[in-house]
Amino acid sequence: MTLTVLAYERYIRVVHAKVIDFTWSWKAIAYIWLYSLAWTGAPLIGWNRYTLERHRLGCSVDWGSKDPNDASFILFFFLSCLFVPVGIMAYCYGHILYTVRMLRSIQDLQTVQIIKILRYEKKVAKMFLLMISTFLICWTPYAVVSMLVAFGKKDIVTPTVAIIPSFFAKSSTAYNPVIYIFMSRKFRRCLLRLLCARLVSIRRSIKDRPIARVEKPIRPIVVSQKVGERPKKKVTFNSSSIVFIITSNDTNYLDIPSKNSLSEVNVIKVRPL
Repeated sequence: MTLTVLAYERYIRVVHAKVIDFTWSWKAIAYIWLYSLAWTGAPLIGWNRYTLERHRLGCSVDWGSKDPNDASFILFFFLSCLFVPVGIMAYCYGHILYTVRMLRSIQDLQTVQIIKILRYEKKVAKMFLLMISTFLICWTPYAVVSMLVAFGKKDIVTPTVAIIPSFFAKSSTAYNPVIYIFMSRKFRRCLLRLLCARLVSIRRSIKDRPIARVEKPIRPIVVSQKVGERPKKKVTFNSSSIVFIITSNDTNYLDIPSKNSLSEVNVIKVRPL
């Protein structure tokens, strides 16, 4: 249904030259969800039901039920969610390609701006046609297997035959982003901008994160002096020390155990700048 609405949006923009605003977009999104919820909710209220598929690895509607109520749901489900949307998409893109070709043939409209617009619209139309073709390639085998089970050919659909179309159909959601990346320059630019902004925010958060510091006591400048020897200085700084200014020449005796109990240790008072 999303692909159908996108096809209709391109149709009214190119063929009827109507401007699409955010109000129209929100209404279209609401319609898609309501329509989808109506069909997926119908089995919950008694029109068909959900059950395990033949490969027993996933759930779906009961394709093999012979009850007239269940069979009617399957018939209308195929019509409303497969054949009619595909018909609408084919009609819209057929008219889009026809209109673009007709506008290119009119010499009076061959201005630079018109040529750029037509080129862009044709490129967008090709991209959506590729998306629709990929969708149909993925879901057509599953639809064929489901119809065989629904209309009396259940014996030829083994669990092995049923599981391959099922997984192939579920993979269809992964192809549209790849198509956008390779065929839409605008999408690539926005994606790169989003990723770069995310990387910058991560780097800023890491840079601004406070670094845990291990507080160590600041050691003083120690001057050791022995009788008959030249004074020796021993200066020790930790990682948080910057500059020290000597503010006094007063000395104190420290009771530091050593081999020579008569040794004196003079301490100079210091403070950080």
